[in-house]
Amino acid sequence: MKYGFDLKQLMLLAKRSRLLNILRWSNKSPVLASLIIVLTNRCNYKCHMCPLGRDIDQRTKDEILDMDIGIAKKLIDEISEFRIFKPRAHFSGGGEPLLYREFVELASYCREKKVNWSMTTNGYTLNKFYKQIVDDNCRNLNISIHGYSDVHDNVVRVKGSFDKVVSNLNLLDEYKRAKNTILPRIALNCVINKRNVEYLYDILNTFKDLPLHSITFQHLIFTPNDLEDTEEGIPENKEVEVVRRFIEHAENNQFGMPILFFPSIKTKDLFHYYNDFDYPFKRTCTVPWLALRVQPEGGLTTCNGLELGNIRTEKLKRIWNGHKNNEFRKKLRKSGISRNCNRCCHRNYY
Repeated sequence: MKYGFDLKQLMLLAKRSRLLNILRWSNKSPVLASLIIVLTNRCNYKCHMCPLGRDIDQRTKDEILDMDIGIAKKLIDEISEFRIFKPRAHFSGGGEPLLYREFVELASYCREKKVNWSMTTNGYTLNKFYKQIVDDNCRNLNISIHGYSDVHDNVVRVKGSFDKVVSNLNLLDEYKRAKNTILPRIALNCVINKRNVEYLYDILNTFKDLPLHSITFQHLIFTPNDLEDTEEGIPENKEVEVVRRFIEHAENNQFGMPILFFPSIKTKDLFHYYNDFDYPFKRTCTVPWLALRVQPEGGLTTCNGLELGNIRTEKLKRIWNGHKNNEFRKKLRKSGISRNCNRCCHRNYY
């Protein structure tokens, strides 16, 4: 298998098949499927539900991080050395990848080294890079839009952003048609929160007419402490009922493309998802057997931030099945996920 996956694809695959659970039989993993590369912590949005967005105006210059292009290229080099299953480089994480100053150079380097890559972006500056993205063989593009018109603009706190991103999407679609390619496949991601929950039906009706391959409505990721945080935007009981009915509506109608919900919580369990941290969902997670995250300074971490090593001084393959990561997997196999992981979108719920 040479293409790799991003984490969302892997978790949706896990829902359809339990084969990925076999990986957890060992503390080691033969498959690094996705390398999530955080190129920068810069962002041009101020999303209410994002910790980075809420604090972005308080950051100092010393807190702004960009990955050195030499480190980024070293990661691509090491991915290219995998033989049986090459990880996919997925540019995402703690900032907006298209604000990374060496993005054009890095995308070209991925194509040169025959490394498959994908990206999660807010799409605001896509008009500057859409040709590069197509020409350098991006396979999947996840674009975050959290409503239509003023609904989206209110969530991200950037006026005019919805119209700009839709215009950019159309530019990308026109260029793909001119190049006679379906790549990158475009997946739109909408995070359900208090500021858009009452508009979900209208949001879907707007999204289904855009040039997309799929639409995902994502439940919020939150911790027990976030339940008291009004800024986080966690839906309350009456709003959860709106979400439940909306999921049933989306699942019982045809919209010309897949409409997905992530994580895939059964409608009967939605109230427990949003209100009861002790509800007996399955307490396992497969992500540490499938993916690693690389921070801008080169540190490789697990999903919960445990640093496993640094790409500046160590090899990716050695870190992947190194002592720290194997011990982390061993603990997870024995004790299950921590309480702060209870509402992560990538864990196993069933």
